[in-house]
Amino acid sequence: MALDDLKADLLLLARTGLASPLSVFEHGLGASEADPEGDPAAVWRATLEAFEIAQRLEAEWSELTDCDRLQQALELLERQGLVARTNWGMTVDDGIARAADVAAALDEARLGPVVGFCFCHQQDVWSALGSDGLYLAFGSFLDAPADHGEEIGRAVVVACQQCGLRTSWDGTGRTRIYLPDFRWEQRGRRLPPGDDELFIASWKYEMVAGYTDPAECHDVLEERARDWYGEVLELTPGLLEQLHGFTDQLLHAEQVREASWEAATVNDRIAAAFADLAAAGVFTRECLGRTIQDGWGYVGVQADPLARGAVFFHQEDVLDALEGRGMWLAFGSLATDGPDEAIETQRLAEQTLLALASYGVACEWSGSLEQRIRILPFEWCRRRFTPPPRLGPRAPQDRPQAGQTVSNNTLRKFHDAPRVADVELVVGLRDEGGFDLRRSRRLRAQRPDEQVQVGHLGTPHAFVPAGSHTTMIAVPADYNLREERTQWLRRGSR
Repeated sequence: MALDDLKADLLLLARTGLASPLSVFEHGLGASEADPEGDPAAVWRATLEAFEIAQRLEAEWSELTDCDRLQQALELLERQGLVARTNWGMTVDDGIARAADVAAALDEARLGPVVGFCFCHQQDVWSALGSDGLYLAFGSFLDAPADHGEEIGRAVVVACQQCGLRTSWDGTGRTRIYLPDFRWEQRGRRLPPGDDELFIASWKYEMVAGYTDPAECHDVLEERARDWYGEVLELTPGLLEQLHGFTDQLLHAEQVREASWEAATVNDRIAAAFADLAAAGVFTRECLGRTIQDGWGYVGVQADPLARGAVFFHQEDVLDALEGRGMWLAFGSLATDGPDEAIETQRLAEQTLLALASYGVACEWSGSLEQRIRILPFEWCRRRFTPPPRLGPRAPQDRPQAGQTVSNNTLRKFHDAPRVADVELVVGLRDEGGFDLRRSRRLRAQRPDEQVQVGHLGTPHAFVPAGSHTTMIAVPADYNLREERTQWLRRGSR
């Protein structure tokens, strides 16, 4: 492709307001592969020039654009039970498949009924950039009545007209709705106030938690930053370099801090207790998954079939520990059927309490199988650079007794009757190992007077492919899954 043609192609992508400089650059490299004069440096310069032109054009737009009006219309349609999106896929079939994925996630969370869809796809966006108007696909997810798709079409027309968009449609389900005067003017993504600080705090927690290999942290940082910032990362000169510099400083500070740990830390003692439990046939893991549902899914995937039970904590538990709230442990028998489950789970809880106490870890438990064991607040000091001192179990001076009160949480599953406003629809990432304080604080704030964590209302991330959807909600921090545990264990062990 000639350079002038390539520049025009890159500008078209930049003007969508939906693509990142990196993705546009990669598109340009692919388009120029067959050109013997193709030069990656020239493609990158052309990419940056395209985004500079797009930003100058954006400065001339009116305060309310047609894309803003369309977004208002789509929000109206979402409140009527439709999955309504822009720039979904390359074709109508592709967009319908994506809408069906979202509908399945919402139906699984009992947030439906999701009755239909409305969207434009990528080729529609390109046509609108050429001043050819915009087409909207629509349809029904219901088998009956037969004319439900046309009913959805009428709802789309009404919503668009209410938001100031002129429509053209023949009233049948055979043709898409056309917005003849539509001008595609989509502003590039802007980070909400405070988002930078939340990313830095999330990344700092990941580094301090100590589950990311220091040798790989710079590569991991780039993936976390691209997942968080999207195209803003490439549009902010020096941002990635600043993040790498911050990471080097943080790693050095953590190395210095760890060098001062002469005695065994509480993390050392927890690890020793977990090792003893593992030697006794119990599956143990630290920071297993994002949530308790996620953790039990991974237990099903990873546990030896001969394991008697499982004890673990997950990422939300680590977050609580880092913020001084102590740390919850999930536990349960892997004999998921019959009367032995409760007996074996009780024995496992008592064995876990004894193992922790024998290494001097202060903990408590209510005695209820519905509640988790809680390790009392401690300073988080997990080693990465130095070996731990030799530890051996000793007879605990204060043996924990079942029956101590842990919290006054009402043991109820929030997901029995979820409030739509409390539920977050999320997209799976390739690597779910990063902390997300943005999501965690937003969902925990839904129930400020209760001890809660982020949990899965829909399918746990352990089973969600990158790019697919699930739902999350605040759940009681101390709730030890029973029936739901069996569901995710069985799915993981298939």
